[in-house]
Amino acid sequence: MSDDIRILQAQLQCIHQQTAIVHQMWAEVIASAQKILPKNELPSHPMMAVSDFLQEVGELRVALAKQTSPKGDAA
Repeated sequence: MSDDIRILQAQLQCIHQQTAIVHQMWAEVIASAQKILPKNELPSHPMMAVSDFLQEVGELRVALAKQTSPKGDAA
């Protein structure tokens, strides 16, 4: 049982370290984005940024399909 506890503690420590790295990377992304985007366009959370990006990609696909398909119909 003692080995199990040590393994879990090591895994937890690894998760904490990875979380700290992600937070640091996100801070760097925000700092870079602040240089080029108005403040009201900055996402407040990494998953919001991903969600917003995927939504924008979807909108761009629809717009492209409308422009490239005959008679402007979406593909």
